[in-house]
Amino acid sequence: MSDQEILLVKIFRKYFLNAYKLIFSLDQKQADRFKEKNTYYYTQQHKDCHHEHKDDDRNCCGSFFAKVYIPEKERSALEQIVFEQLSKNNIRAKLPQILDYLQQRFNSIKKSGKKDNLQWDVETEVYILNEVLREGLQFYFLKEIRLEMQKEQYIDSKQQMLVATPQTWINKYPKIELNFLSADFMYDLMNTGWSVMNKFINNNDYCHALFKELDFLERDGRFEEVQTELQRDDKTFWLTLSQMDKDSFKNLYFISHILSALPYELNSKNKDLLVQISESYQISFFGGKDKKHKKHFDSSFDKKADTGKKFTFLYVVNPVTIEIEEQKITLQPDNIVGLMSRKIPYALQSNDGRAFLIRYFIDGPVTNIC
Repeated sequence: MSDQEILLVKIFRKYFLNAYKLIFSLDQKQADRFKEKNTYYYTQQHKDCHHEHKDDDRNCCGSFFAKVYIPEKERSALEQIVFEQLSKNNIRAKLPQILDYLQQRFNSIKKSGKKDNLQWDVETEVYILNEVLREGLQFYFLKEIRLEMQKEQYIDSKQQMLVATPQTWINKYPKIELNFLSADFMYDLMNTGWSVMNKFINNNDYCHALFKELDFLERDGRFEEVQTELQRDDKTFWLTLSQMDKDSFKNLYFISHILSALPYELNSKNKDLLVQISESYQISFFGGKDKKHKKHFDSSFDKKADTGKKFTFLYVVNPVTIEIEEQKITLQPDNIVGLMSRKIPYALQSNDGRAFLIRYFIDGPVTNIC
């Protein structure tokens, strides 16, 4: 590796990569735990320094939050993945792909700016380049970390301890019945591999209120472009139930909590499914009419392509068109679609100028059912 490449890796790690921010983007509560642990072990490693360390200035001993100081045996699975992704050796190995990704982002922004007749001088170019490095590296490594997390989830999908046992839900929420999915929905899902249910929440004002919350999150910059080989025009925002502010986003929390009951309900209605607990959600934003996500599988029976996903549920906030088995169906707000992730491919197309869709994936091992 040339001296320039070594210097580039050093600059990336010192000024643009931040382990805490990456973890925060995935799980805010775990990020807080990481910060506390990382601060403790950082202090232990640098307690012999003969000057004061301020919370926001630790440059004397290198970039603080870009590094994971927690010993390997003390790291969570996510912390270990982040540690491996931000290691010097990993960045060096992926440097050509990283630079190509950053170049594509820069060119795309420059092209859009000139198309909109925005002033493009040296000062603008330097500013955009800095933003591309800051945001682009964040997005690139978030994608890499999520891919590694999917591999971990695939391994976890074979572990019995994660099975969503109905009694666990009943003990925790004795007043909330596991009866969100109709008998007709379950029959079609088990016999054809997919099903659609109307009026899932059955409240005419609910989706409008939910749209307002999701629209705020999108305008606040929470969604990111999907960098993948799959052709898709949507932006996505991943979050977990524990990350949600119940007061500020009560409608989002409400639907997410109901979706989290579905693994327990599926197992209560078919004990052979062995699906697992899930409290993670991918929100899709289609920013214009006719935006698409081409036909694809969310998982596979092929071990090399198996993501561990067994069921995919799509909760519709704005009208979208779904294509399943050569059928095109216009979905309305408050519809929910369920499909077997390894069996049924699907495509999506937005019908509105601003459309949101909540994707909820349920993991589980391969069985004779799906």
